[in-house]
Amino acid sequence: MDITGRIEYFRAANKIRKADMARALDMDASHYSKLEQRGEKLTIEQLEKIAFALGVSVIELLTGEPQNDERVKELEKEVDLLTTNLNYYVKLESLYEERRGNRESQIQSYLHDVREFLAVQYEIGIAKYINKETGQITKVKVGESNSELDTEYFTFKYDREFLFTKDELATLNKLMFSDSDINWHIENLIKLGLIRDEGILYAYRQHLKSLYDEE
Repeated sequence: MDITGRIEYFRAANKIRKADMARALDMDASHYSKLEQRGEKLTIEQLEKIAFALGVSVIELLTGEPQNDERVKELEKEVDLLTTNLNYYVKLESLYEERRGNRESQIQSYLHDVREFLAVQYEIGIAKYINKETGQITKVKVGESNSELDTEYFTFKYDREFLFTKDELATLNKLMFSDSDINWHIENLIKLGLIRDEGILYAYRQHLKSLYDEE
């Protein structure tokens, strides 16, 4: 039974005419007749007025179920339980967001460590990284200017800070996959979807492509 049907049912059960309802709601009979037919489109305020005139609760009007003290207590318990569950999930979501933020911060710190490691390897002349590609990397101390370099730099967050052009940073990204230990960690982070750095993702795709080309 829809809302209009329940209004008609309660009117008949209480022997209340439409004219009586119209007077109770301070409107003419024709207006009330149209109002009653609105059913699901009735506003909360209109439902409350109609329910009051019929001598029933809004819940009874909406559900057709009798609204007594026991039922009210049951509903209150349900509301309390739902509120408790909602608060629990809100806390879980908040904790998840906090941990996700910490995780992303840790990953960014790790990536900075890797790039710093590779840059320092080049700086001190470790033979493993001395080749034509790394030989193109030129370090510039923070605060110094060099008009020959690209204007966009990547800044390391350590005491020994250097600025690198986009091309030089791309070389460092590529070197990540030439070291087996670093490669293993970076690949796992990428597969878990935890790295969003486009430069690293591009270098990874190029690394995979080179492996397939070798086969």
